[in-house]
Amino acid sequence: VILAIVVCTASAWAGGVGDAMEVRIVTDDGRMLPTYPVKMRHGVRKVYAEVIKGDHYRIEVKNRLNRRVGLVIAVDGRNIISGTKSWLKNNERMYILEPYGSGEFAGWRTTQDRINRFYFTDVPDSYAAAFGDESAMGVIAVAVYPQVQRDRKSASGLSGGSPLPGREK
Repeated sequence: VILAIVVCTASAWAGGVGDAMEVRIVTDDGRMLPTYPVKMRHGVRKVYAEVIKGDHYRIEVKNRLNRRVGLVIAVDGRNIISGTKSWLKNNERMYILEPYGSGEFAGWRTTQDRINRFYFTDVPDSYAAAFGDESAMGVIAVAVYPQVQRDRKSASGLSGGSPLPGREK
């Protein structure tokens, strides 16, 4: 049995999301990992989860907001889409969830339709060790970026919401 850290970050850039996002870690046998809160401050929630070595898992995220959100997800400090070191910034590769939508993320994306599954392991066998950077070993991080609400007049610069280039009917 080892411990993993789960961090859920709410973006202050577009307004805090509070309890409007739900993040769960679920094993392949359907068991949701129990979490133990450590702290919450400035929109950052940190919890510990007890895990079993060898278990495959997925990250489930539920959006309870009435607008789309972008999710930058990192495991062992690596962005799960690009595989590059993640700083959880809004300019990184991200998944988009629709209003009230949900998503399941079960591994690092290697191609459009292939992933390398997440599983709990020791340091030498970890993704972090493979890249020679163990600074975020055991950390699952989700940064949430809510869509900024803009009125159509300011988005297009015209009254009446003229279509944007390339979006004409």
